[in-house]
Formats: sequence, structure tokens, C-alpha cells
Amino acid sequence: MPQQMKRSTKFTKPHAVTLDDKYSGAPTLNVWTGSAVLLVKADGERRIEVGPKVVVLDYDETLASLHLSTGKPKTTDRILTTGYLQVENNKVSDIISVETSDGVEISLKRSYRVSFEGDSKNWFNIDNYVKFLCDHCRSRLKGVARRKNVREFYASVVDIVRDTLLGAHKENGPRDGLLFTENGMRINEVEVLGIEIQDPEINVKLKEQQQAVITNQIAIDRSQQELELSIASNETNKQTLQLAAEVRTLRHTLEVASIEERGLREKLVAEQR
Repeated sequence: MPQQMKRSTKFTKPHAVTLDDKYSGAPTLNVWTGSAVLLVKADGERRIEVGPKVVVLDYDETLASLHLSTGKPKTTDRILTTGYLQVENNKVSDIISVETSDGVEISLKRSYRVSFEGDSKNWFNIDNYVKFLCDHCRSRLKGVARRKNVREFYASVVDIVRDTLLGAHKENGPRDGLLFTENGMRINEVEVLGIEIQDPEINVKLKEQQQAVITNQIAIDRSQQELELSIASNETNKQTLQLAAEVRTLRHTLEVASIEERGLREKLVAEQR
């Protein structure tokens, strides 16, 4: 018996998504703590959101991107594209080469701690703020290095870098840091991670000289300590001798007084007889 096909009279609707209100199904963005994002509408209107928060995007809003230099030294060869700007405790490291007044090239590895402050509308003004920061600091440090010889620069490199980029040391409070008015970026701290002289022969000689200076300083400190100990010992001996002399004088005085008192008593007894 041939098979028969029966057509169903009941219509099955296709799968569909129904939005209950204007926010249902809208794309959201999770903005992390210490980060900010720039949202741009089709007509160019901008808004900046700072985390931590969940942001609901309008239908015509897109996330703007930053294009940041990576690697060491910081160049445009390797670019990181991101929509998030870290506005607190942002760490940027870099390596630069500077030349001293006597023509010696020195490689410096540094780490910057950066934060963004002021009007948030300015934070995204510079697309590659990492390269902008590193180029400016590189220029400053090269200028300072050219005014010092290799021995001066090598011996005080940490103080030189910090004074150049953070401002003068303050007795009562932190240094001012370096503010970039273009985008509200401020360097709050800088750490010198390494220093290397490019010429191996000069590098060896300078390290030998530093070791000799340290050895001599240790010897001087030891001699100074021995001198101070000798002076203290002599002073103690002097005070001991002075105390002994005072004791002898006091004993003599007491003995004389005792003799005089005894003579006076004997005289009184003789008179009474």
C-alpha cells in the first residue's frame, strides 16, 4: 500500500527575539575599576565613562580606540589597540640611550607610574599617549645627560632622573611630578630599573673605579670609627684619673681634718687637768 503524506493545518511560527523595552538586548560595556572609555555617536557627540560601572550603549554609539606603543624602546613598530584607558596607577616602562658630555653612550631602563587628572574630556586627546610620554621624557633626559660627564651621571643617575622628571625633592611632601596639560596625564613616580654603559671597556673601568671608591670609603669609615673609639677611650681614662685624683685629695683633706680634730681634743683634755 503506498505511503501517504498529510499536511498539517497548524502554522508554527519561526524563532524570534522580542524586546520588551528600549533597553532589552542593548549592548553593554563593563568598565573596569581605574579605567575609562570614550563613546562616540554617529553625529560626533562624545561621552566618557569611568569605572567601575556597566555602561549601556546607544544604538549609534561606538567605542573609540587608543593605539599605544609597546615594547622597549617605545616605537610605532608594535601597536596595541584598545578601547580602555587606565587612568590610575598606569605603569609604563621604556629604555632610552643618552650621551654624556664626554661622548659616552648610556642605556637607561625606567618605569613610570602615570595617572590622569582634571577634566576627563581631555584624557583621550592624544591617541598614543605612551609614545608621547616616552618621547618627552627621552628628550629631557638627553638634555641633562649632555651637561654631565659619564662619572657624574653614572654616580647620581637616580637623583638626576627623578629631579628631571618629578621636580626637586621636598622635605615636607611628595614631588610635584610631571604634568602634561595636553591630556591631563601626570607622572607621579619614576624608577630607574637599570643603567648600562655601551662601551664595554669604559663600563669595566668605571665599575672598578666605583669599587675602589667604595673600598676606600670603607677604610676611611673604619679609621674614623677607630679614631672615635680611641678618643672615647682616652676621655674615659682621663675622667678615671681625674676621679682618682679627686678621691686622693678628699682623703687627704679628711685625714688632715681628723688630725686637727684629735689635736683639739687632746688640748681640751690637757687644759681640764
